[in-house]
Amino acid sequence: MAIRKGNFLIGKLKNLVFRKFKNVQIVQTKPGEKTVRQSPDTKKKAYLFGRASMLGKSIRWSNRNMIFGFHDGPMINRLTRKLQEILSQYYPVKNETHQFTTDGFARLNGFDFNLNSPLHKSLWVEPVITLSGHELNLTLPEINIPGEIKFPENCHSCMITISMTAIDLQNGYESIRPDYRKIELTKEQKSLEKQKLSFQLPHGCLCITSIVLQYFFTKHHLKLLYNHKEFNPARICSAVITAGDFIFEKNNGWAQSSWTKAAFDKYATINQASPRSQPSYNPRTYTEQDGIFRF
Repeated sequence: MAIRKGNFLIGKLKNLVFRKFKNVQIVQTKPGEKTVRQSPDTKKKAYLFGRASMLGKSIRWSNRNMIFGFHDGPMINRLTRKLQEILSQYYPVKNETHQFTTDGFARLNGFDFNLNSPLHKSLWVEPVITLSGHELNLTLPEINIPGEIKFPENCHSCMITISMTAIDLQNGYESIRPDYRKIELTKEQKSLEKQKLSFQLPHGCLCITSIVLQYFFTKHHLKLLYNHKEFNPARICSAVITAGDFIFEKNNGWAQSSWTKAAFDKYATINQASPRSQPSYNPRTYTEQDGIFRF
């Protein structure tokens, strides 16, 4: 219903919308499903954005203990855009689907979770990562202190945490118990000797290796974390797809996510920009009794 207010009509009348803008009468066609048409290209972009956003949420959740909420404001959008670029390479063409390759997600390598404090400004050595079958080997070169690792003022120690998380993209499972390795050093040390670490990777998963520097200071005889919203050096070092088929093990702590390769191929093939259908699996969380449940 449209209402006259002075010399202007305000409201809806049949398929028209009346409104006032800067003392001018504006008349528009009422928007609706039949008046909004998407081209195949806009459908593809909208669809990729939705699926990239969903996958990005899983990656952020699996790295929650590395990020601690201390990320820059645009981080979520930056990660989504990066995943859009990756997924666009696997978007089905003429109903032909493509399997993820080992280095298909390599564009995530070097992704900083906080651009206000990129890792390279605090740690001047680069981890060396090699993959042998399902074993990932990470070598951290010798670190000279304080020349190759920078300490914020009043901080006396640093914990270097390296984690490996896994997401089964084919079936939609994600690990809820990342594999952590911690290396502690103090400002008084002259150097930290070369560190060699190895991780066993599950079959058929997107495996992401990340590193974060956590600094500590002392106040009132308490050891406190220095990292905050503007300072949290954390980065993805490696993102690889392992060979083979994912083997589900109930007691190893896997949660069901919303992302599956089958759903990606299905909805992309029929060009649905915003799929509403429910996935074919039953969302459940598998973990031991003393673990963390996620719904």
